[in-house]
Amino acid sequence: MSENVSIKIEKDYPLVWIIINREKYANALGSKDMFDLKDAIENSCEDENVKSVAIMGAGEKYFTSGVDLNEISNLEDVEKSWNYLYKGLGGVIKAILDCRVPVIAAINGYAIGAGFDLIYAADMAYAVKSAKLGVTAVKWGLIPPITSTVGFMMANSKAVSYLGLTGELITAEEAIKYGFINDVVENIESLKSKVKDIAIKISKNDSLAVEQIKSLISSAKFNPYIYAGSSTIAAFAARKETRDKIKSSFKK
Repeated sequence: MSENVSIKIEKDYPLVWIIINREKYANALGSKDMFDLKDAIENSCEDENVKSVAIMGAGEKYFTSGVDLNEISNLEDVEKSWNYLYKGLGGVIKAILDCRVPVIAAINGYAIGAGFDLIYAADMAYAVKSAKLGVTAVKWGLIPPITSTVGFMMANSKAVSYLGLTGELITAEEAIKYGFINDVVENIESLKSKVKDIAIKISKNDSLAVEQIKSLISSAKFNPYIYAGSSTIAAFAARKETRDKIKSSFKK
């Protein structure tokens, strides 16, 4: 196992686990964490022994609560927002889409905001029964870049609209009903077992065919996100109204 400050990599061939390791901060992703996560995904995908990559959060409560709102509240212009969200969060999303092998979201707890957006980028998603999922961006004066674009071709469009416009969370059982995830399991051990089983099934198939299917799926997701979602969220993150909402919440 290799480890840095915020990201753990556990090799369990044919699978690699990438664990967001900021449990104390609800596994939120700050700027450095996003670049570390991006690098971890890219490095794992280059490993010829890897047939699938799984992303999970540390602990039993959060998959990830999304981007670090405290950092977002200090982004005062569009250029800084663009670097933070396009190069940071966008870099993570692109790394998932560019990965030559399937990426599985192993949702061990709350998946909020950018954490929910990561589920769209992943090829498959499995969640523990206690997980809650949703995009709260609208509550902060932000927009969810993937939910508002890619989401409509991947899940129940009315459910996508509801989550994006209300900022409410749904249960894992509701998430599977609306098509956001593949399946729900009882606990984290069952989650790990399920994901490993899927990875083994994938590894038994023709590698070139798997890579090509993955590439086609990613291409279909890439264009709407990169040209519409990422540019819009950068502009919204730089708004004074957004920064004020977040700072007000932290004061409370």
